[in-house]
Formats: sequence, structure tokens, C-alpha cells
Amino acid sequence: MLSIIISSYQEGFYNALEKNIAETIGIPYEIIKIHNPKLIGICDAYNRGIADANYDYLLCVHEDVLFHTENWGVTLVNIFEKDTNIGLIGIAGATEKSKFPSAFWHTEKEKIFISVIQHYNNGSRKHYSTNNFTSPEHEVAVIDGVFIALKKSNNIFFNDEIKGFHCYDLGISIDSFSNGLKVVVTNQILLEHFSIGKTDKEFIYRCIDFHQLYRSKLPIQTDENFPKETIAKEKFLHLCLENRIIPYKLWLSYLILNPWNKINFYFMKIIFVNFKRRLNG
Repeated sequence: MLSIIISSYQEGFYNALEKNIAETIGIPYEIIKIHNPKLIGICDAYNRGIADANYDYLLCVHEDVLFHTENWGVTLVNIFEKDTNIGLIGIAGATEKSKFPSAFWHTEKEKIFISVIQHYNNGSRKHYSTNNFTSPEHEVAVIDGVFIALKKSNNIFFNDEIKGFHCYDLGISIDSFSNGLKVVVTNQILLEHFSIGKTDKEFIYRCIDFHQLYRSKLPIQTDENFPKETIAKEKFLHLCLENRIIPYKLWLSYLILNPWNKINFYFMKIIFVNFKRRLNG
């Protein structure tokens, strides 16, 4: 009934998840393991799994997770069956996506929907859950890639123009949304996630490339409130600052609208330091 697709390169995590699925899922299933020590991009890996799947219901999930909900497979299938217009189901997402380079969580807190037990780099562990759920499922614009459930019969694939291991979740969310399918998150399936995504230089460059690729489809939102682009832009620029990257086109557009924000001072300081370094050889 459910084909579970896992792009795998960490045998310990995979083995633990395989055992956990058998103990908790509650429905017939198959696991399609794509051995992928970063030899191919995640979109290519997941699309290979979709092509090989025997069931209509699919789940693309990270290998460094464990399920805490008993019979979670029953819950997942029931969500799809009670609304045939649902195209994607996740456990984390947001009701809008800015046209500017940014992560899904670069928006207002009340527009973010998450329920997950998350491990952090400092060794801490927390059940991170927003209080925005007013029902077990909530319609969103985009979901996070840790857990992406979909239907093979909808003929929606991951965009193989998206290279590497970032933004694939935004791509399939926007493609599903643009094809008139609902994208939802649920708080009825609880995962424990053992790593937190890297927001490093690679992430920043992939975000910029992705938003160039999808510029004609953005912004999107599930309500009539137009996305507050300044929030997404400012949060992404702070991320760039942390990595000492200057996205000049994005920053200059922000500088024109918000010339007195202190973030501009920090970018100018980086430019000055780099210029001085070049002068000194």
C-alpha cells in the first residue's frame, strides 16, 4: 500500500529506520533503498524510486529519522483518501513562499506549521511544535524535505533541473501547488529527526539558483494575504552574512528600500575588508 523511498548513505541510520518502520507502520509496504553516497542529486534519486514503486502512495523520507506514532501508515493513507485533491503531505511547512531566495521558514511565525522531535548540533533534543494547528491537517504552500508523501497517479516528479541536495522540497511543493493539488502538513505523525539541515554556503548558492529557476511561479500563498517579502529577504540576508556571502543584486534591492537598516552596515564592512585585503595583496 505504501512505497517508502530512502536515499541512503549512512548504514546505521538506515538499519535503525528499517526496523522502526516494520514496528510502527501498520500497513503493507515496501522500502526502495537508493544507495547514494552523494553520487547523484536527491531529485534524481527520488525519481528513480518513484519509477520503481509498486504502490500508488509514496513516501520520500530522510534516513536519519524514527517514527514515534503507532500505525502512522494508516494515518497517512487516511489523509489522502479523505481528500483526493491532496497532492503532498509533510510534517513541516509554511503557508507562503517569497519570490526572493529564502528557506521555507523565512516568514512570519504564524505562517509556519511544524511538529517534530528535533536534535540540534549542540546535542540537545526538543519536540519543536508550532501552536498554529487548528486541525490535524493544515493547507500550506511548501513543505520541508524530511518527510514528503505523494501519489504516483498524480504524475508529479522531482525537478531534475534542481541539482544537489537543497530546494528539491520547494520545487515539488510549488509544482504540485501550481497543478492545482493541495499541499498539507499534519501533526498526527510524529518523527524524531537526528540531524538539522546545513544552512552553509552551498545552501545559499542553491537557493539563489532555485529562485532563478522558479521565478515565474513565485510568490505563492494559501490565503489572500500577499507574502511580506521584506521578512524573507532580511532573514536570507542575515544567513548570507553568517557565511560572509554578498548576494549583490538581492542586497542592493533591499538597500534601496531599507537604507538605514543595520544589516547594510555589515555588508559594507565586508566589502571594505575584502577591498582592503586585495589592496594589501
